[in-house]
Formats: sequence, C-alpha cells, structure tokens
Amino acid sequence: MKLTFAKEARLSLGCAAVLLQSGEVVGCRCEPYSYTNKWLLNVHEWDVAVEAEIAHIRALPGDASEWVTDKRCLATSGIYTNDSVTVMPGVGAKLADRSLNVGLSTVGDLALLSNVDIDSVALASKGVSTRRLFTLRSTARLATIGTYVDVSVDHRQARNPYLSRYGASWEMKIANSPALSKFASVKSLIHHIVKASQHIMEGTKYHDNGYWYHDALPQLRARCTMEWLAATNLLDRWVRPELDLNKGTVFAGRPVGNSPELMPWDSSLNKDLKDQLKRHVMFTYGFNSDDPRKFSKATPQSIEDAVRRLLLPSDDPAVGAPSGRHIVEDVVKCTGRNLLAIIDADGAVVHGLGKVRTHLPRHGKEEELEEAKQQVPLQSERCIHESQPKVIDALEILKFYHANGRNQTHSARHFQANGFPSLNQSTVSRFVRDGAKWRYLAEKEKMLDVVRVRAARLPRFDAALSMWHERTELSEGWSLMQFKARNNLRVHRFYGEAAAISVKDVDKKRARLRVLLTCASDHGYDINDITISMRRLSFTHLYLI
Repeated sequence: MKLTFAKEARLSLGCAAVLLQSGEVVGCRCEPYSYTNKWLLNVHEWDVAVEAEIAHIRALPGDASEWVTDKRCLATSGIYTNDSVTVMPGVGAKLADRSLNVGLSTVGDLALLSNVDIDSVALASKGVSTRRLFTLRSTARLATIGTYVDVSVDHRQARNPYLSRYGASWEMKIANSPALSKFASVKSLIHHIVKASQHIMEGTKYHDNGYWYHDALPQLRARCTMEWLAATNLLDRWVRPELDLNKGTVFAGRPVGNSPELMPWDSSLNKDLKDQLKRHVMFTYGFNSDDPRKFSKATPQSIEDAVRRLLLPSDDPAVGAPSGRHIVEDVVKCTGRNLLAIIDADGAVVHGLGKVRTHLPRHGKEEELEEAKQQVPLQSERCIHESQPKVIDALEILKFYHANGRNQTHSARHFQANGFPSLNQSTVSRFVRDGAKWRYLAEKEKMLDVVRVRAARLPRFDAALSMWHERTELSEGWSLMQFKARNNLRVHRFYGEAAAISVKDVDKKRARLRVLLTCASDHGYDINDITISMRRLSFTHLYLI
C-alpha cells in the first residue's frame, strides 16, 4: 500500500484466512513490511549496489580509517596481566605515577593487592581513595594472564570488508550503510513474507508447509529473483501458474499483474484500511501531537505508525482494520468465485470481478450476502469498449426507461443482461438527466456512434469559437455574400491565424500593401473606408468598404 505524500509511506501488507484446529476460519493480518523512503530493488540490482559499496570501502585511504581495527577490547578481556596500569580504563598519568611510587607498575600487581595493601597504598598515595583502588583491583582480576600481542586488522584488504569486520551480521550492517539505506532488497521482502506467514499460521497444520501468493511485482518476477528463489527452495512456496497453463504469453510461469480480482488487498481491503485511517485522523484531530492516542498523516513516518496501529492494535488483537470478517470474505471471493469465473471464461478478462466493496451486507444475513454477490455480473469481456453505450444506445435506454415505469434500477439491470454489463443505475440517471442533450446529439448522424461526448468547460467561449469559424447566414434570401456583392466589399487574406510569416517577405508585403492602398485612393476610396484587421501581429484581412 502506498499513501501518496511528498515522500511516500510505503508498506507491503499481508493477510490470510486461517483455518484453525477447531475448524473455524478467521481473518488475520500480517506484520507489514516497511520500505518507506526506499526503492525496492531486485536481486541483481541489490547485488550491484552491494558490490559498489564494498569497492568504495576497499578504496578508502588513510591508516587511521575506522576499517583498521584490532581484536583488543580494553573494556572487557582485552586487558592482560603484564600490561601497564595505564591501559586500564580510568587510570590517567597522575594515578599511574603514584602507582609507580608505591610499586604498582602492571595490571598483575593491582590484582594481587590485599585489603590491607589497599589501605596502605591509599595512605601513601595522596588523592587516591580506597574505594577507587577496590574498583581497579576488581577490573585487574578479570585480566587475561600473559602479554598482549598486537594483531591489527585492515579490513579494507579483505574481499568483503563488511564480512571481515562484522562477521555474521554483515548483511544487516551494509543494508544500513549510508549508500544502501535508501534501498530495500526484494530478498528481505520475500524473507519477511515467509516469516510473517509462518507466524500467523502458528498452531495450525500449515505452519511449516504453507504457501504465499503475490501478484507480478516487477522486482519479484525478474529472472534474477526467480533464479534466487529456485536456489533457496522458496520458489515452490509461491503460488503461481504451473503445468504450462499460461505458456506462450509474456507472463508465462508467473501470475499476471494489475489483477485486483485476484488480490484481496487490491479488491477491497486497501480501501477499508485507508477509510479507517481517515476516520481515526479526523476523530483525533484535536489531540496534542504528543498524545499517544493521536493518529496523524503529517509525515511518512507518522502515516506508517498510524497504519501499524490499525493493523496490529496492541490492546486487542481481535480488533483493527480491515476486519477479520472482511478478510475472510475477500480471500474466499478472490481465490474461489473470481478464479472459477476466469477459468470458465478461458482466461479472458471478466468484467466486474475486481469491483471494490461499497455497500456491505449486515453481518449474519446470508441472503443479503448472496444478493450482493449477484450484483456483480460475471460476463467475460474480451473487448471492453464494445460494451460501452453510444449515443444511439443512450436513446434506446431512455425509451426503455420511459416505457417501463421510469425505474432506473430496473432499466440498468435490463441492459446489463443485454450487452452492457458495466451499465449501472447512476449511468441511467445521467442519461435521464441529460435527455435533451442526447436527443440533440442524435440529430447529427455522425454523432450516433460516438461513445464519449466531452462537455465544454466554458460553453459560452466554445460557442464564440464556433461563430468564429462558421459563415454567417443573415436570413433566407439575403446572405452575407449577397450583402458584400451589393456593397462592393472584398476581402484579401494575406496570412491565416496559424500561418508563420517569413521575415524575408515582410518588406515585399509592405510594398504591396502600399500599392493596394494607393490604388484604392485612385479609385475614389477614402482612407477611412479601409480597415485593416491585425491579429497576433500579422496582417490577416484588408477590407475595402
């Protein structure tokens, strides 16, 4: 789920209809995977980024680099009995000099002090308390017997500096490095899906052998990712087409993308979650920003925190959004009814399957639930555009509406069963409301087959543009052309509205215009009888009156 922002809150959500040992089916929400402020990379892209970071570390200059370390840790067992007391934490130059004055030169000497010796040293060394000497003796007695051998390691010389320095946790360290912190690997997403799925299936017979489903995410269906899945034995856990069911297609061997009818979250659950988030933000709008009960969408992080609280409420796991009942309903719908409808249509697009839930039936009313399911027509549609009503179809719908009791819902259902599966009551209502417009359009034969008629946003301006291009007829028998002929009116078009004027022709046109004006004067025209219309700084018309 992506909640649009200047920077987006990005979460991968999961859910399941879980069959309990008791036989009850409950809807469960998985722990979300967060990649807020990050770009998700496929296996190859991530490996390239990791190699680039490793090459960067290996090329770092300087001997004092943080990548040059030793195995000595003075805070624990890195202190040896033969070390000078100066290596001990908390021992400065003054304390070291006073220790030498009383014969304490090594860590081993401190470790062998008795309680009586400590009292004597404290009396002989001004400024050194008995309590401090007891602390130093306790530390010295933890020292390793012997002499420390310096074994400094330059991790930059290793093939993988991160592995050399951090050991088994190197992948987590490099993922959090400044260079890679803005990316997320699809491998981490897949591991999260498997782990989260096992968690919600805990206590069932599917805990260790369950399957997971995800649509055709580009990073997931990349060849490098598929090869990695096969090598890690995770490919068989991903539910996808088998037995060459979609062989010969561009999406062979994997689920298709952009199929909300097969994804419960895309079908309705995302909308449920977003609606609940909006409500909680509205209800807690007046709370202080530091109030733990407040829901906010002010930043990507606050959005992510709010979504997590809705998905996995800490006070009562039985509540939250989306509800368990809706999860079961949509999972059963996507994996049952929708999938069977696609199979019946030989894999063609089935219009209406991915329709978002709008009016929910009341809980416990099986008849209403069945009626709600029947409202979605299951008709295969290989060419959606062929089922959209044209202008001529709008007239037929209006005729049927007026001839059958003026019932919009009844009219919509009639035409749903007769070639227009996507037609609904609101469309019929729009046809009825704009009936005069559809009848006017039908008067023009060229408009009968038009599917969509776009209304002008500025009708008066649109009408003015139409008048601009049309030849005006003043009245029958007295046209504008006859008026111009009778009054000896002529028009000379030099350039049209969109015509470009050549700079080289400007002088020629000016000279020609002077000749025309002179000739007009010679023929008895007054200068006030000549009108020049200038549009966009170009000479367009010359009217001689």
